[in-house]
Amino acid sequence: MRLGRVAISALLRFGADGLLADFESGDRYLSADGKAYRRLPWSTPVRDYRDVGGRRVPGYGEAVWHTPEGAFCYGRFHLAEVQYNL
Repeated sequence: MRLGRVAISALLRFGADGLLADFESGDRYLSADGKAYRRLPWSTPVRDYRDVGGRRVPGYGEAVWHTPEGAFCYGRFHLAEVQYNL
């Protein structure tokens, strides 16, 4: 699969507090072997916002494929450190 310039569309969901709660896209491809690809919905729910360096950032996030068999969370991230303008 050859990739050049890629454009995506996404649905951004915000909580009642106005902070991003989830990023959902149908423009990603999942491959178990690097040869066959399936276009599936993908999301990155985030939460546990905190102030870091004067900015509000999520302290926790996930990477989730939404397969016909159900949601598959393949990444869970806990913010440990933020560095700006290195």
